[in-house]
Amino acid sequence: MGWLILIFSLTSVLAAFLNIKKLKICFIIWTIANLGQIFVILFYKIAGFYGQLPLWIVFSLLNIYGYYEWRKEEGKFSKIRLCKFGFHSWIKTTVKKNNSTSIIKSCRFCLKEVKKDYNVI
Repeated sequence: MGWLILIFSLTSVLAAFLNIKKLKICFIIWTIANLGQIFVILFYKIAGFYGQLPLWIVFSLLNIYGYYEWRKEEGKFSKIRLCKFGFHSWIKTTVKKNNSTSIIKSCRFCLKEVKKDYNVI
């Protein structure tokens, strides 16, 4: 039983790492880990952990919702381009100087920059 809890805990750590890397598969892995924790608590009837069941259930529902939201957001970016680290993840910066405004987009991974200038009359 202890080794199952260890496996599901390590799986949660893997999912957190994948979330940092912005990979939506993290939500699937987290859901599997959470459902595994629920299984261990119910199957082995660990009395001291019954209070955690609602927590694992809520986490599982949040993971399903997170996967849905990330999948929905993918459709909004039709001009996604690949960079050497995966997909570009743009940071938008607005710079105002004299009568012109520059909008600079830079990828937070490969640091590529795209600049557009707008003249204000």
